[in-house]
Amino acid sequence: MTILFLSIADWIKSGGAAMCQNGIDVYNGCIKVLYGILLANPSGASSSSTPDDVASKLSGVWDYLMHGSAYQTLVTIGGVFAIVFFLVGYCKESVDITKISNLEMNLWLFIRLILSVAGVSLVATWMPTVIRAGIGVSTRLFGKPSMAGITMSGKEMLDGIDNSIVSLIFGLIFMIVMVACGAGILFIGLQRLLKLIVYACLAPVMLSTASGGSGINRSAGLWIRNFLQVAFSNVVILLAMRISSSLVGMKLLESGSNSILQAIVTIVEVVTVVGFIKLADSLLEKLLAA
Repeated sequence: MTILFLSIADWIKSGGAAMCQNGIDVYNGCIKVLYGILLANPSGASSSSTPDDVASKLSGVWDYLMHGSAYQTLVTIGGVFAIVFFLVGYCKESVDITKISNLEMNLWLFIRLILSVAGVSLVATWMPTVIRAGIGVSTRLFGKPSMAGITMSGKEMLDGIDNSIVSLIFGLIFMIVMVACGAGILFIGLQRLLKLIVYACLAPVMLSTASGGSGINRSAGLWIRNFLQVAFSNVVILLAMRISSSLVGMKLLESGSNSILQAIVTIVEVVTVVGFIKLADSLLEKLLAA
């Protein structure tokens, strides 16, 4: 009977360790996916500095998005809108005789039209170039990402807990926290990716407003500012990850310390990583919005 109870206790304890390990695997996997999202090359070929799989697949998505027939239709519509906005702006400016009779003002109107049409027609070329510039800055500053995650195994984390029930409960709590933190990190990357896709789809129409008069062309300026913020947000996110991820796995406690305390410290470190990444992303948005 004693052997039976010991076997059940070992099984329960191994279940707690398995839950811890699952939480660690989910968190580390989310970190890897986030790196792939942030460093996905829109040229259609993944950079040697980017992780495999995720970056390669997203590169294919970018290629399909920027060179598909639907996007070419949007570019055509954007070109038509550029002419329409130019005419609207010209009629608006012509109300003031002093402006419309000014040669410099007339030249500026046509320069805006040329820039707007060029921006719309070449958007599939210069937009991926801007995104690649953000990736280039990231890789030059940080090099090949180490994808630092939790190196401790679930068994090591709960090795010092003798009570099987406590091990199982704490393993469940640890797994829930790690999954929540991993989802929070992954959400930041997916949010950035979706923003880039939305800005890419809106680019032809929004850039066509640059040919309009005062007030109309503010939409193009606002789009450009927001697009640049999203395109280079990977730099500040990777900076936050590089700084805060060094906390994870840091031996803040002496070897042989209480296992629950070790796990709690790991939870605090991971939550700090998530918070720092969110703060860095929102900080850049506020700075560019100022």
